[in-house]
Amino acid sequence: FITLNRKAIEINHIKQSIEDKILSNPKLVVVLKIHPDADYGKMVACLDELRLANANKVSLKTASE
Repeated sequence: FITLNRKAIEINHIKQSIEDKILSNPKLVVVLKIHPDADYGKMVACLDELRLANANKVSLKTASE
């Protein structure tokens, strides 16, 4: 499952949510926490959505849980 600020979100809603947050804070850094067992395709889809949202500051982190 995918969450944004600890709330479940569908992949196709990430772009709009992040765009709104970037408008509020142009210096926003997005941290994408990825579980070691996560589906690679979903991770790439999330990164694609972030790219479409013009999230230029993205950090990848391995989630521990």
